[in-house]
Amino acid sequence: MDREDKSREKREAIKEMVFEINSPGGTPFASKEIATCIENMDKPAIAWVREHAASGAYWIASACGEIVADELSTVGDIGVMSIRPDIGELMKKFGIDVETLKTGIYSHLLMLDPKL
Repeated sequence: MDREDKSREKREAIKEMVFEINSPGGTPFASKEIATCIENMDKPAIAWVREHAASGAYWIASACGEIVADELSTVGDIGVMSIRPDIGELMKKFGIDVETLKTGIYSHLLMLDPKL
């Protein structure tokens, strides 16, 4: 039996995959890439959450068929938050005029002025 046959035999002996997750998250690209790999596996997948599976880590866990977590585990919390100060009045006070050039319907969302 050669190395490839032994490797195939070991893979076939695996009945399901358990992913131990303990993470506050990660980048959207990496999370999607890992979740896609899990979704494309030919074995059942279980996410075992230690303390945290938040943000991108929750995305990964949700790709599994089952999520197992302790009652004290933090699971979930996908979201993005950004602070956007309104400095329009301050700009007027100092005589600062802004001309906005933009492309895309959401490209203005982080502008400091004007109000949305």
